[in-house]
Amino acid sequence: MPKKITKWNKFIVSVALTTTIPFVSSKCNSDTKNILLQPNQIEEQKIENAKAELKKSTLTLEQNKTKYSSIIYDALLSKANQALADVNALLYNPQATYEQLFDKKEVVDKLINELEKQFNALKTEKESAVKMYNDFKNEINIFIDLIKNKDINKAFNFDDEINKIKELVQKCDHLLKENNVLTSVIKNISSEISAIIEKISLKLQDKYSKLKIEVEGKFDSLTGNVYSNLKKEINDIFKSESQNNSISSFYEKVYYSLNKKYEELLDLEKRENNKTYEIHKQELSSLVASAKQLKKSISTNYSSITIADLEKYITEAESKINNNSTKEELIEIKNKLQAEVTTIELEVIKIKFSREIENAERIINEIESEKFYISLRNNLQKQIDTSKELSNKTNKNKKEYEDKLDKFISFVEDVLKNKKNISDAVELVKTDIKKVEDTINNNKDKKLFSEKIQPRVNVLNTKKHEYEKEPFDKMEVSVVLEKLNDYHDEFENLNLYIEADINQIKNEFDEYLDEWKNLYEKVEKFEKQISNNANKNKYLNTFTKSEEYTKFKDKTNIEGYNILKDELINITSKVRNSFYTTKKEFSKDEIKRLLEEFVEVGKKYNNDETYRQISFRVQGQGNKSYEELKALMNTYDDDLQYVEALLTEVENKLDGYKKKLQTT
Repeated sequence: MPKKITKWNKFIVSVALTTTIPFVSSKCNSDTKNILLQPNQIEEQKIENAKAELKKSTLTLEQNKTKYSSIIYDALLSKANQALADVNALLYNPQATYEQLFDKKEVVDKLINELEKQFNALKTEKESAVKMYNDFKNEINIFIDLIKNKDINKAFNFDDEINKIKELVQKCDHLLKENNVLTSVIKNISSEISAIIEKISLKLQDKYSKLKIEVEGKFDSLTGNVYSNLKKEINDIFKSESQNNSISSFYEKVYYSLNKKYEELLDLEKRENNKTYEIHKQELSSLVASAKQLKKSISTNYSSITIADLEKYITEAESKINNNSTKEELIEIKNKLQAEVTTIELEVIKIKFSREIENAERIINEIESEKFYISLRNNLQKQIDTSKELSNKTNKNKKEYEDKLDKFISFVEDVLKNKKNISDAVELVKTDIKKVEDTINNNKDKKLFSEKIQPRVNVLNTKKHEYEKEPFDKMEVSVVLEKLNDYHDEFENLNLYIEADINQIKNEFDEYLDEWKNLYEKVEKFEKQISNNANKNKYLNTFTKSEEYTKFKDKTNIEGYNILKDELINITSKVRNSFYTTKKEFSKDEIKRLLEEFVEVGKKYNNDETYRQISFRVQGQGNKSYEELKALMNTYDDDLQYVEALLTEVENKLDGYKKKLQTT
């Protein structure tokens, strides 16, 4: 089917669905008002409807055309005007067909869509170009403010570039304000501004690169912790280069920041240099003082050393200190003076070394030749020989000589200490041996200890023999001392063992010695008591004629431990028994004698016999009268303590009786 017919049929359907077919005027009578229009009238109505639809599209195009007033939309405006002219010509053509009107509407609708698409594309392109332009403008404005407010010693002259950019900005702003500028013009202006910015950026990069090289070069000469923080901050700026791509950001956060930090670094360096100057001055002053002391020491102790250059440099140094010389001058004279001081100190050390060697040779001659000191002498001789070789060498510096001298002096001091330690240890062993020998000699002949001491004597002799044969001459010094300490411990312990044995025996013996002493005192007291007694021989003969009594009375032998324990026990026991028997006999005789004395006393006082009324207490037998007691004594026998108690009772009663008679 032909396309036009197809369109026609569609239009008919549309008309049928959307319009109401007009009826005949009300002038028609009621019989005819529902009758449809004629075919020619229907065609006219369709054309009118088509014109109405075309006018709607034309109105849309007219409205859209108002947006195309800018120069960038001239082509769109031209197309829109041409289309409107064509539509108006068709609308006012009485011969226009429905099909022509329909086709024109389609053309207009299609044009509307195409023009809107082109308009939006051109608008977007312009907005993008304007945004780019504004970005460049804002960037350069920020940059201009930065170099105005954060200029660094007029480091840059961007007047030509900035003036050119300002002209371009003024031009572009004016065009944009008039809204009568092509997008391409905006882009071209932006490109020009971008090129100028790139030129500025290259200048900035060049300045920055040179500054960076200068800063990095300065880093190498600045050492010490005082610069650490600033160096770190500057390195952080270096690391931030790639993060600051715009000229304003790069200028402010990289170039400007680096300049400021570099200024701080240089200022710190200056302050440190000032400090360093004072330090050099102080160091030189201290060195001069030390040099003067050295000069004085040389004059006193080392007259063979020449000090002419030292005096010259001291004078020069004092002059530099007092005349505000430069740091370099201070350093120069300090180095000269220090070198001369070091040279002289080296000579002093060599002389000291020679003197210490001479002293060591004197010491080695004073060391005893006994076998205990052989290793000590040999070690010292080796050190002397080695040190002599070193002192003759000229390729050693002061520090090496000082170290060797210090070690040599320390070694000689150790030799003296070890010599004393060995001597003390030898004397200690001798003392220990003598103690053992004295302990043995003081006790070996004493009967109480001889048996126990003899095995220890054998141990002493064996140990002394080992000590005398010990090859001390083949031992290192430390081993000699260790061995001597071992012998000291052994001999000391041996003496302790012997003393312990003796003390143990003495402790056991002293228990019985106390018993002997107690009995000895009683015997002495009794013998003194009966010394004037007419019958003393009677009593003494009962216990003093035995061999045991003779040994018992040998006080020197017993108290000198020259008797065995069992022997002491035996003689003490036997003498005690005989002594107690004798003393009991003596006490009984005394009681009888005292009873007779009562009678004699009474006679002196008018034959008084009141004593017969006296009551005497007898242990174990109650009270006895005088007569009863006298009769009892013919057969009385009891333990010594009871007999002595009775004797005391009689003595007291006799004494009381006498006092009574004397007072009446």
